[in-house]
Amino acid sequence: MRWQDTAREQHGVIAHRQLIAAGLSDGQTDTLWRRGDLMRCVDRPGLWRARACTATPLTGPWDAALASGAVISHRSAAAVHGYCQPPTGMVHVTVGDRSRIRIAPGIRVHRVPLAD
Repeated sequence: MRWQDTAREQHGVIAHRQLIAAGLSDGQTDTLWRRGDLMRCVDRPGLWRARACTATPLTGPWDAALASGAVISHRSAAAVHGYCQPPTGMVHVTVGDRSRIRIAPGIRVHRVPLAD
């Protein structure tokens, strides 16, 4: 999958690790940044916003999940799947009970036990 497709599916947000997985080098990522195709998310290190994608109300939940290394859950997940309006304020994400994540402002983390 092209990095642009991933960013589009995630409402304009893409993690640096996803750019690398898509085959881009750090140098290529820097070139995209210098050209203006990618913008750094100042408040979320390791995240980028794609210029070609318009931010939506669901950009925030994707931003929060990618920044914390978690998955979108609860009402935030329902909004991503079109079951309700995107929540305002807190974004809910879920991680394994032993996960160590960076908790950014505006993120409510839920922990669940995961099988080995």
